[in-house]
Amino acid sequence: RVVFTENRDSNKKPQLRKEIGTWLYKKETVERFQLWCKQNGVRAFNNVRITSSAAFAPHRSCFNFLVAVQEMFSTQHNFPVSVNWMNHNVRVPYLLGASHSELAMAGWMVRIHSLEDSRFTPYMKWLMEDTRGRDGVSQGISKERGEETSYVDQMFSEMATDACEDPEVWLEHLFRSFAAIHLRGVVIETAAIEPLLDGTDFFKTKAKEIYCQTLMPLIDAVPQVENGLHNVLVDYYPGGVCSDESKLKHLCYDLRIPFDELDLLPGSPAMIPQRGFFALRAITRIQEGDYLYEEVATANMIEATRLMQNDYFGA
Repeated sequence: RVVFTENRDSNKKPQLRKEIGTWLYKKETVERFQLWCKQNGVRAFNNVRITSSAAFAPHRSCFNFLVAVQEMFSTQHNFPVSVNWMNHNVRVPYLLGASHSELAMAGWMVRIHSLEDSRFTPYMKWLMEDTRGRDGVSQGISKERGEETSYVDQMFSEMATDACEDPEVWLEHLFRSFAAIHLRGVVIETAAIEPLLDGTDFFKTKAKEIYCQTLMPLIDAVPQVENGLHNVLVDYYPGGVCSDESKLKHLCYDLRIPFDELDLLPGSPAMIPQRGFFALRAITRIQEGDYLYEEVATANMIEATRLMQNDYFGA
């Protein structure tokens, strides 16, 4: 549940309404996503919808704007948004609540969903059936368009055309893509960014200078409380830890990941040794049945709206 302001342009004390985001998961979508997770070595333990003592996602199963750029270089397309080492962290002039990298990532996610021409298609299909936060993104984009409405419409139309999608359907999925990035994205560290620079034009940029929000299957489905009482961390473990089976077993024990239930050794579908994996772990030990998330119905929960509205006065 996410709280959004009823009238974001009012200078008065805003009225709040509670938006219950719907998970519209279809059986076919869930089955395809489950199969995709199995094929890519993504695993979680216990009930991952609400509780989870551990989750595991190989580096190659995660999606961010650098992965989108790699696909752009290897695919023929007419995608109008260009993201490179000079503008990736610069605000889009006609949509100030988003950087070029965020717009490119969100737009490319919709393209994958529509054309189904990427290895991430089952993941994107699954993400697009979660409507949480889409109203806040929609309101934020509507406010920011302002005098740039015609240019924004042109850019969105070109992206929809490139995706061979109906403009209204495309726009709805764009809202959901932005919401997924803001509500699910995890900023990854330098060591995890470096393997992604190959196959891009970011060779003039240092990995430590790149802000890279990343979607991690199953790990991103665990909501994290934003009230200062975090109990969940997402850690990256480079591929080197997989070279020694005894060290890997010890690490899995520390992370509460059942080693015997994973196929992590080099050459397996679950692991590309050079890239490593991400793991969900707790600051304090998670007991089976513990909730990782409790609803906090306060203004702190309007995360998607706040990020998109650029902290405008009166918003």
